[in-house]
Amino acid sequence: MKLAQKLASLGLPISEDIERYGSTTYAADVDEMTNVRRNLVPEEFRSSLDMLLEKRASVTPETFAEALSDFDHMTNLHFHWGTNLMDPWYTTFGPSKEKLASATWTYDELGARTDEAELKNLAMNGHHLVTKTFGAKFADEFSKSPKAFFEALPKPQKLVLARMASDRRSATGTE
Repeated sequence: MKLAQKLASLGLPISEDIERYGSTTYAADVDEMTNVRRNLVPEEFRSSLDMLLEKRASVTPETFAEALSDFDHMTNLHFHWGTNLMDPWYTTFGPSKEKLASATWTYDELGARTDEAELKNLAMNGHHLVTKTFGAKFADEFSKSPKAFFEALPKPQKLVLARMASDRRSATGTE
């Protein structure tokens, strides 16, 4: 978890493995990944998976992962971890549906299109450009929370920042 937090604070990309194992929330695909086990166990164990999924809403992700681990060990599925079955912690933890929805946030208005990653990149690596265009105070506030600050701006300033952010990403080749 600390590695994922540190990478995020530095604005560095976080691999899927680190994001999943470093998460404290249920993954958006936890039900689907748990159900993969259904085809790998005899019929008499499938009701246990149903019960586990039913109880998921009322238990912490840690408890769910431990219970899934116990299930995998009882049914010898632990021998398949990392091959055609992900381990219980990878299955359980990861970006939530809310986080995935926010990750797909984009601004698209009058030909100016940007996303949260581009705004963060501009805030971190284009501070001087933002300062030159809008002033130091504006640039400092933008750097603190790029998306939230951007969303509070009037449309003309949003358009300029969106163009700056997308131009910066294109110029650095990080598309």
